[in-house]
Amino acid sequence: TIPLNYRPVHDILRELKIGAYRDFGKVTLLDVLRVYWQWLVAGVAALVGMGIATTYVTRLNSRLKQSQVALRTAHDELEVRVQERTVDLVETNRELESEIDERKRTEMRLEQVNHYNRLILDSAGDGIYGVDRAGITTFVNPRAAEMLGWNESDLIGESIHDIAHHTHQDGRHYPKHECPTRSAINDGNIHTINDEVFWRRDGTKFPVEYTSTPIIENGEVVGAVVVFKNITERKEAEDRLRL
Repeated sequence: TIPLNYRPVHDILRELKIGAYRDFGKVTLLDVLRVYWQWLVAGVAALVGMGIATTYVTRLNSRLKQSQVALRTAHDELEVRVQERTVDLVETNRELESEIDERKRTEMRLEQVNHYNRLILDSAGDGIYGVDRAGITTFVNPRAAEMLGWNESDLIGESIHDIAHHTHQDGRHYPKHECPTRSAINDGNIHTINDEVFWRRDGTKFPVEYTSTPIIENGEVVGAVVVFKNITERKEAEDRLRL
């Protein structure tokens, strides 16, 4: 007869794995692919993406390490250069300070020399003045200004030839180009004159003996210094002796 319930038969067939239940419970790769193909594709894609990302990150890390190494090397080189530059700057500052100190000492010595020379000029009994190549007065001592009847400041920057040496003793005009001081500047030789006159501010004259000496700097004549003295007493003595 036909059984009312085939459950026991199904259980026996399933347990024995025969008939329709021969492959019951067996999962094949095709079954997995058929059921989970979407997840498999997504997983493979995820793995591929992770691989690509891992490769990219690895390359980035490698580049980052290389950059860090290069940066560290550049930083070390920069520190070395900074240290070298600092040492050079310190040495340069020392040399500069030494040069400044030496310059200050030189300036002090020059000031002392100039002061001493000025004392000599101020204490000299003869008149002394200097001119540049154009014949313009650059310095004059008090004795020279006193004998000429001028203040020192009145003579600086002026031509003493035009002020006090413009006319011969006999009243003839004395051209500037014939002045022995101009000759000393032109030919670089010392010229001594003992029979001329200088004119005072008040228009009076007095006999003088003077020497024009060229001032030479670096092999070139840059002016002349004139030393003169009033020889009135000597002339009067010579006149008395002649009489």
